[in-house]
Amino acid sequence: MLTNAQKNVLIHAARIRLDQGEDIREVFRSYANLSDEEKQEILSYFSLAPIGSGLEEIRSQKILELSAACRKAIEAGVTLEIDGISQRFPYSLSDGDQNNIAALFYISRATGLPQPYHCQGGSCRLYSPDQLAALYIAEEAHKAAQETYFNQLKLFILETFTKEEDIPQVKAVSYGDPLTGKYLDNYNSIAAQNQETIQVLSNP
Repeated sequence: MLTNAQKNVLIHAARIRLDQGEDIREVFRSYANLSDEEKQEILSYFSLAPIGSGLEEIRSQKILELSAACRKAIEAGVTLEIDGISQRFPYSLSDGDQNNIAALFYISRATGLPQPYHCQGGSCRLYSPDQLAALYIAEEAHKAAQETYFNQLKLFILETFTKEEDIPQVKAVSYGDPLTGKYLDNYNSIAAQNQETIQVLSNP
């Protein structure tokens, strides 16, 4: 806990740096020896928002949260019915799923031969070129849809919530919330173009 003398020294130093045009919230953010409560106590003297609770911080935190949710949705992959059985195919970049599926698709298209792969929890088996094409198209379409949705939701947050009093609305945004207005129109337009591009690339 800060003594009054220590507090006064910090306030005096902060006032000097504030007068010099520095962002003292960023300055105090780097003070590892001060607790969050002590930092907030000093900042409150200048009527500044607590570190991590201003609009910019909240929007940035929310966008990071939504980005992680987008990545998780993409990597969860898609479910396809193959030979009458529903099979789940993850699409993780770090585990190599995205590169593997793309490579197998192009190899099967070039050779016309089945290629070995496996669904989630399944054993390795041969998939026909048509099956691999269906898988690749489904995964890429799903990935493009998720990325487009995230980008439009991010744009909605940045353009709609521009005042400090909007913070509760920013915090309430969740991945999966429906898009509306121009953001939905943009999503539909981009999604249609993405689907057309994927179809063209997948044709021999």
